[in-house]
Amino acid sequence: MLKDLLDLHKGDILSIVGSGGKTTTMFRLAEELKGNRVLLTTSTKILKEYGDSFITIDDIADIKEELGKNIYLTGKDFTEHKFSGISNSDLNRVKNYFDYIIIEADGSKNLPLKGWRDFEPVILDSSNKTLGIIPIDIYGEELEKIEIFQKDLFFNIVGKNKKIFDIECIYKIISSPVGLFKNSSKEKFVLFNKCDSRKQVNIFNKIVEDLKNVYTIDSSIKFICGSSLKGRYYVY
Repeated sequence: MLKDLLDLHKGDILSIVGSGGKTTTMFRLAEELKGNRVLLTTSTKILKEYGDSFITIDDIADIKEELGKNIYLTGKDFTEHKFSGISNSDLNRVKNYFDYIIIEADGSKNLPLKGWRDFEPVILDSSNKTLGIIPIDIYGEELEKIEIFQKDLFFNIVGKNKKIFDIECIYKIISSPVGLFKNSSKEKFVLFNKCDSRKQVNIFNKIVEDLKNVYTIDSSIKFICGSSLKGRYYVY
């Protein structure tokens, strides 16, 4: 289970960043954590279609004595087709009422790749783990054929003349001070999502081997691949 690969324990606050399956991964983890008091939220915005069980931060404060072992989806309030994100002070008000908190802390307009603006990702101060998501199904594709959110910022990271989504792109996305793990918390994980075949698992193993031995990536980062849609995961 993904919760085990992330070594989640009661009291953990996990931020999910990147592109290619953040919301699906958040709800997959919620399914795995059933039987606990779990808060799902965002520090940016999330589509209202995920808000069937939505309660505001103020609602939580009002009913804190009645919170059961359940999954709670919360934000600040509704705006247009989304509900808006919570702040550090909001999180501090409610964090002690929950066993686990999972925060969608980045936005990508449902596109597979993105560049980051100055204020992104929005990692709240209490978050102690960060999961960065990168889709593996586009590995080796031409970048000009991939829809990229904030494309200019993305190419500022990987290089203006970069043509292919390859190991060098992944290294720069992960290691750049303005990339995936900007502002992130102590423990870092990368999930190569949308991994649906043995071939892609082999690609994952080769990517991580090269990141560790050729590119000398931060040795504390832990790598996972799998499919959050299907709930199958592998660790390097």
